[in-house]
Amino acid sequence: MCTWRYLADGYRYVIDADLKSYFDTIPHERLIGLVKETVVDGSVLALLEQFLRTGVMDGGSHHLNKQGTLQGANIYLHPLDKIMTKRGHRLTRYADDLFICCKTQKGAERVLNSVIRLLEQVMGLKVHPEIYYELNELHSQSVQKWQ
Repeated sequence: MCTWRYLADGYRYVIDADLKSYFDTIPHERLIGLVKETVVDGSVLALLEQFLRTGVMDGGSHHLNKQGTLQGANIYLHPLDKIMTKRGHRLTRYADDLFICCKTQKGAERVLNSVIRLLEQVMGLKVHPEIYYELNELHSQSVQKWQ
């Protein structure tokens, strides 16, 4: 999450966001588009498309789907990683869990709104209700919820 080094550098506010049903809602076309930015081998792309479109078995019935994938499709959030790094934000991400460290509450609110816009409007994902934390003191283990 927010490392002690970030705290020592003044990053005292942490945005903790979780994506709702992330792996179930990844749009196939957008995911394939991201992969095509680095993979040019047509046979690999065709295999990926087949894999994504195989569908699922539910109660003995086969259903085709245009979104969702098995866990491990972290490449879909790579654009978020790049944007946060380019803007100098301190981001730690574990699959669909995001932790962004900020220096001020106002900055954290601005970053949160920007991230929600990107994830929901551009990438077609949903963010769970946000949880915000303020880390009180550098050496304190306690956190206080703020909103």
